[in-house]
Amino acid sequence: GAAHLTGSSIDLGSRTGENINFGSLRVTSTGAVSITEDSNMVLQGASTAGSLTLRSETTITDSGSSLTVSGNMLVEAGTMTFADSGAEALNVSGNATFRSTAGQNILVASTGTVQLGSVTFETTGSVSITEDGDMQLAGTNSGQAVTLTSSGAVTDNGATVAVAGDLQLAGAGIDISNQIGEGVTVTGNLYLASTGNPISIGAAGTTNFGTVRFNSSGSVSIAEDSSTELVGSSVSGSLTILSSGQISDISGGNAQVAVSGNATLTGADILLGDSAGDNFSVTGVASFTSSGSGDIIIDAVGTIHFGTLTFNSAGTVDIIEDSSTEIVGSNTARTLTITSAGALVDPAQIIVEQTAVMTGTSIYLAGDAADVLDVADNLLLIATGGGAITVAAAGTVTLGSVTFQTTGTVTIFEDDGMLLTGNNTAATLILNAADLLENTASANLAVTGNADLTAADMELGYAAGDAINFGSLTLHSTGTVRITEDSSMSIVNTSNVDDLTLVAASGGLSITGTLTIISAADLLASGTNDLSLNGTMQTTAGSILLRASRDVLFGASSLLTSTTGPVTVNAAALGGGSPSSGAITMSNGSQLNAGSGIVTLSAP
Repeated sequence: GAAHLTGSSIDLGSRTGENINFGSLRVTSTGAVSITEDSNMVLQGASTAGSLTLRSETTITDSGSSLTVSGNMLVEAGTMTFADSGAEALNVSGNATFRSTAGQNILVASTGTVQLGSVTFETTGSVSITEDGDMQLAGTNSGQAVTLTSSGAVTDNGATVAVAGDLQLAGAGIDISNQIGEGVTVTGNLYLASTGNPISIGAAGTTNFGTVRFNSSGSVSIAEDSSTELVGSSVSGSLTILSSGQISDISGGNAQVAVSGNATLTGADILLGDSAGDNFSVTGVASFTSSGSGDIIIDAVGTIHFGTLTFNSAGTVDIIEDSSTEIVGSNTARTLTITSAGALVDPAQIIVEQTAVMTGTSIYLAGDAADVLDVADNLLLIATGGGAITVAAAGTVTLGSVTFQTTGTVTIFEDDGMLLTGNNTAATLILNAADLLENTASANLAVTGNADLTAADMELGYAAGDAINFGSLTLHSTGTVRITEDSSMSIVNTSNVDDLTLVAASGGLSITGTLTIISAADLLASGTNDLSLNGTMQTTAGSILLRASRDVLFGASSLLTSTTGPVTVNAAALGGGSPSSGAITMSNGSQLNAGSGIVTLSAP
């Protein structure tokens, strides 16, 4: 039947040969209570103790009981259940240790009231502990599948937790493994849930998890001493992950992470968004850092959205975003690929050791004075759908070489020489280089409209296998300009050059704007084409040489003038054509003035 034990202290069943059995048990003591029962132990009624040790070879349960311990409590049994109904209560001012001697389950408070100073659990079975207030983990803890729930904060004090299966922690906040000697090891999934206060799994302790999932409207900070694998659905107000290994979401796919603030991820490698069900969304700044020479790969298969983006890696950075992309802060990579479904902009510093590829519906880079765009090798810019490409003058831009591809406008300023390579396309083009503007062998440059070029010197169309074609040209240089175009050439608007050589390799050469030369000009329309002047061409001291494989034509409003330098016009007949073959034609109103220089006209 029922036993009610009262004493200043109680010690039953601890000595060899004793055989203790009760139908149910109640104790009242202000001192130490130690009871070992040789059968199932059932607590019933109101019990109190200064300290309490309960042991059973089978099970320990309570039935409508309330248990109050002013000191520490140790419970040892095969299985144990406390406070699993609304009328039951467990209050321990000190540490409560629950130990399953048979590797069975530990259940504390599914519906009852539980308040513990600190808690320790040991079993190879499952553990479920719910506490009505703050929960503090202490000592060495172990279990197969563990669920810890607190209406207050979940913390630890020198504790270690080892879970062979899954671990679920839920509370008003979570702060564990933030001191040396503490640690959490979870073979399965670690699930962290907070009602809004921060979640912190610290770097000071030792932490290793199979996979991770979290849910909080507040901040989440997770440090792991091995690879970090995100799975399932996770949300947070802000997110910080520090991993000694790889951060990924590759286990089975369908990892969905939503961060309403900023996210900072640091790992040996970062691999996200590789499965169709993956979703990584950050409303604020998404910052990715790979340690060592690791890579950052944010894949196209999943769904990726960032407010703004920062990356730092000594390896490869390849990021694909399903919306507009804004790069901010200081960014580094060995090689860089950024692909955006929308506009790509960068109020940022970007330094790339090798090559970079940037793709977006439009691209706008280096627009602020503090911006830096430094790519040691080639920078390839691709604007889909005819969007504009702009590398602005405000920032500091140094590129090994540049390639651009769009059917829209292209504007690129560079603070040193500019080297064009690969296949380049634009509707209109503005290039501005502080030093030499040139192209590599086999480079292709096709501009359907006007190309406005500015550089200290220019040399385009002189490399082996290249193909250079403009709709029209406007030139600005204080040095030497040499351009060979593989089609007709048209000089428009206002151009100023010191020393100029232009060759239209397979079409006519026309000047309809104002072209001013300081030193010398040599213009050639080769093939079977004409050279025509319908604007103004002038020099104050240099020489002018105009040559055409067919005719040289001066329009009615044309003006060719040289103050002192010689002017030579050479029309060479190659036969056929209209209006003439190898003629120099000056329309009424055209003017040719060599000043004190010599004019030489040559035609068959």
